[in-house]
Amino acid sequence: MRSVFLSLQLSLDGYMASQSGQPDFAKDSLTSEVFGYVGGTLIQSDTLVLGRVAYEEQAGYWPTAVGEYAANMNAIDKLVFTSMLQQLDWSNSRLAASSLAEEIATLKSQPGSNIFVSGGARMAQSFIRERLLDELFLYIHPVTVGSGTPLFLDQHQLTLKETRPFEGGVVLHRYALT
Repeated sequence: MRSVFLSLQLSLDGYMASQSGQPDFAKDSLTSEVFGYVGGTLIQSDTLVLGRVAYEEQAGYWPTAVGEYAANMNAIDKLVFTSMLQQLDWSNSRLAASSLAEEIATLKSQPGSNIFVSGGARMAQSFIRERLLDELFLYIHPVTVGSGTPLFLDQHQLTLKETRPFEGGVVLHRYALT
């Protein structure tokens, strides 16, 4: 069965975004080493799940991008959860036709490799709340923001699978949801 994982950048105090609504705290510590590791996990996947904002940001960049991950980003199947868009122009993208839980159950039952979730705050929180994730890849940045959008809204038990420090002070904490 396919594995579903969420990959997120977080502040040390657990926020996905600062009060501005953006993960602007990450800009000073995102290094090529971190990007390389995230890209390496992405190319082990054949499906990318996105919310509207993440879709629009990435669809605005990848179709004309060049470089190591551009071909994979354009070729990967993309499932987009939104009620705001009626049409998707980025290659291999489709709108979700049913609920989050139903779509993920269908994807997991099909042959294939990993399912990479790259959504915004609400999507991440929904995946956690509905227990649809097998793993969390949390890239913790060496900065606190004091307030903003938290990843966790309630208590969850996690099992640590890997810890990996990167140059610039970012530390990956890879967890399984138990």
